[in-house]
Amino acid sequence: METCVVNSIDVASRASPLAQAQVVEVLAELQAFDPSIRFHCQFVVTTGDQDQLTSLRDLGKTDFFTKELDQLVLKKKCRVAIHAAKDLPDPLPHGLVLVALTRGVDASDVLVLRSGEQLCSLPIGAKIGTSSARREEAVKALKADCTFVDLRGSVNERLARLEAGDLDGVVVAEAALVRLGLNHLNRIKLPGETAPLQGKLAIVAREEDREMATLFAPIDARKTLCVGLSLPASLHHREVDVCPLIAIQPRSVEDPAFVLVREKLSSYTHLIFTSKTAATLFYTHFTLSHSPRVIAVGKATAAVVRHFSPEADVLIADEESAEGVVAVLERLSLEKARLLWPHAALARPVISAYLMQRKVDFDAPIFYDTIMRRPENVPNLEKYDELILTSPSTVDAAFEVFGCILEKKILTCIGQVTQNYLEKRRREQ
Repeated sequence: METCVVNSIDVASRASPLAQAQVVEVLAELQAFDPSIRFHCQFVVTTGDQDQLTSLRDLGKTDFFTKELDQLVLKKKCRVAIHAAKDLPDPLPHGLVLVALTRGVDASDVLVLRSGEQLCSLPIGAKIGTSSARREEAVKALKADCTFVDLRGSVNERLARLEAGDLDGVVVAEAALVRLGLNHLNRIKLPGETAPLQGKLAIVAREEDREMATLFAPIDARKTLCVGLSLPASLHHREVDVCPLIAIQPRSVEDPAFVLVREKLSSYTHLIFTSKTAATLFYTHFTLSHSPRVIAVGKATAAVVRHFSPEADVLIADEESAEGVVAVLERLSLEKARLLWPHAALARPVISAYLMQRKVDFDAPIFYDTIMRRPENVPNLEKYDELILTSPSTVDAAFEVFGCILEKKILTCIGQVTQNYLEKRRREQ
C-alpha cells in the first residue's frame, strides 16, 4: 500500500456536539495508525441544522445535512468532510468520492424515557418524539396506543424536551448516546431495521485526491461487492469481492459483422475501441498489414491495444466515455478517412451519430452481446455496505438479482454514463 506523509488535514464537519464527537472518533482511529496526524476543523451550521421545520419523514437521500460541507471540499477549502454515513446523499456530488466508511458503533434505535419510567408506566396516548415513520412503527410494536410528535434539533435539544415534560419519550440512535457519553440514560432498544449505515461515519474527499484515499484506507471498513466483469483499476488498492452479474457473448466469426471487417480490413485508416473486449476480439480475429491510428476510450483499453500491437499509434480519450472519444475525433482531420468502430450490441449510438453528422466514412459492426449472468450462488447482499456498478448492463442485472434491497446500500457507479443510467432506473421503479 502507498505511504502518506500528510500530518495536518483540513476537515469539514457539522457544528453540533454529536458531529464534533464524530470528528474526534475518526481522528482517534487514524492516530492508532499514525499518532502524528492532526485535524484542522471547519465546523459548519448546515441547511439541515438551520431548517428546524422540514420533516425528515420523506426527505430521502438528499444533501440536506451535507451540502455545505461537501462544497468546502469541492472548492478545496477542506481536504475531507466527515458525515454520519446515514446522511450521505445519493448520488454523491460529482467530483467527490467516499474514501472510508468506519466500523462505527451500535446501530440500534432506542426509546429514551425519563429516569424511573417504564414502557408499562407510560400513559395511554403517550407522546413520543421522532421524525421517522420507520421508528414510529417500531415504537408501536411495543406500545400501540402512543401518539407521535415530529421532532427536530440536536440530540441534547430533543432530550431537553423529554426532561421538560413536553414528551413522554424520545427516539434516538444508540450510537448518538454512546458518542455523547449519554448511554447511562433510561432507554429501551427498539425492534426492527434501522436506517442503512446508521452508527457508521463516512469520509468524503475529491475524486482526484489519492493522498486522502491512501491516508484513510486503514480505517475503511467497507464490505464491497463489484458486480462487473472485473474490478476497475482505480479500485485495485481496496479489498473488494467480485461476482460478475453479466457475461460477454462474442458473435460468431461467420457473423456478417466479422465478414464485413475481413473484406474491408486493409482500407481502415482509424480504429475506435470503446472497450477492452472489442479490442481483444479485433486483434484475436484479424491481422493488420498496415498501421491505422487507434482511438481508445481509456488507459485500460489502450493497454490491450498495445499488448497486441506494441507499435500502434494510440490516442486516449481524457474522459472515459463515448463523449470522450468524440472529443478526440473533433481534433482529427478525417477527410478521406475510413473508420472502424467494433462495439457491443448495447453500446450507445453517440459515436455513430457524430460520424454521420460529420459525414465520415465508417463501419460500426456489433462484435459481442452483454448478457445477464445469474450466479449459482447469489451473494448475500446483507454482508455488504457497498455495490460497485461498472456499466448500464450491471445496473440492470443488479436490479434483477437483488431488487429493492439495493436502496439500502451505497451504490458506486464507474463513470457518469453508468450513474445517469442508475438514476434513470430509479425514476422508473
